Amino acid sequence: MLFHVKPPKGVNLSSFNFDSIPVEYFTSFVISKIDIEKFKQQARKIKREKKISHQQALDAIAVQMKFNHWKHLLSWREKSEEIEWAFHKGCVMAFDSGEQVDIDDGSIIEIDRSAFAYLFEQELRKLYGQLIDEDSEDRLLMKDTHTASELDLFISDEVEGMDFYRVAPSVYFRSLKQALKIVQDRCFWLPNMMLYRGCLIDTHSLPTRDSNGNVVGFRY
Repeated sequence: MLFHVKPPKGVNLSSFNFDSIPVEYFTSFVISKIDIEKFKQQARKIKREKKISHQQALDAIAVQMKFNHWKHLLSWREKSEEIEWAFHKGCVMAFDSGEQVDIDDGSIIEIDRSAFAYLFEQELRKLYGQLIDEDSEDRLLMKDTHTASELDLFISDEVEGMDFYRVAPSVYFRSLKQALKIVQDRCFWLPNMMLYRGCLIDTHSLPTRDSNGNVVGFRY
């Protein structure tokens, strides 16, 4: 579980509970699917050791994590599920840090950088590992030219230099072309890359088009 909190003045984080601090003070909050599985494993162990019901063990785990009970923890888990859905079945975009993206109408939602890296650590290793290493004369894949730690460092450097967004679940699109149009309407440049339904797509070299489909800009 990952959370970063910028608390209101006077709030002591050592004794807070998640409902005592408004959501807007969480700069990032993530409970991943893997976290839930780990909590369930811990609960099974507690159940055996203390001879209590599985639900009581789950509640005990939740209380340790500063929640009121297990269902309370799951209610906060929902905040991360939308991001995971966008990664695997929707559309996620990565722009150069500082690129101007219009998110005022709510069609595109920013994803906290640390939350993105935490939720998709394994997926990012797999995606980047399948990319061709540009420094390899034999055009070998990144996973074949980098050790695991080197690949993690490369990914960390890449993520640190980008801002991440997702298309809101309320925005309907049926194709990559439609998803690109949604993004293009809200930023002059297309993102460096997109994750469209779990597939990594290099959009950095694609031209910028106006509302009539005319090319109005190229990156070099």
